[in-house]
Amino acid sequence: MPFLNVDEVAPPSSLEPLGFRLGGADFECIDLVPAGRAAQLRDDMTSGARPALEVIVDFVEDVVIPADRARFAARILDTDDPVDPALIATVYLWLCQQYAERANPDGGTGALVPAPVGPASAGGAVEPDARRVDAVLRMGGTIG
Repeated sequence: MPFLNVDEVAPPSSLEPLGFRLGGADFECIDLVPAGRAAQLRDDMTSGARPALEVIVDFVEDVVIPADRARFAARILDTDDPVDPALIATVYLWLCQQYAERANPDGGTGALVPAPVGPASAGGAVEPDARRVDAVLRMGGTIG
């Protein structure tokens, strides 16, 4: 009987920690996006049923580790020191790229984004293209 043992092809369990700084606060993220959450993100971004920024914020909040989620929510709602929505979109695009690379270490583009989001910076990180950020922020915009 043909049998696939996906435990033998799963991504490594010892991944480098992933995180970002937003508005002066550091946030740590989960190692990998659960498959169901990745599918939900794809559906949310392509259906246009919800504003793109709402989908983006929900996704970023979901991938921030549970211990940091309340701080993240408070930070993005802070009216005394507001965070520009374009920065959240930039974080989102960067996280999608990071997760796509983790899910496809052999160079595939991944399930979250169809292609790299911009040129590599001096540190090797992919810098989101401003046009891509603008497109994502448009009401009902998609990343595809």
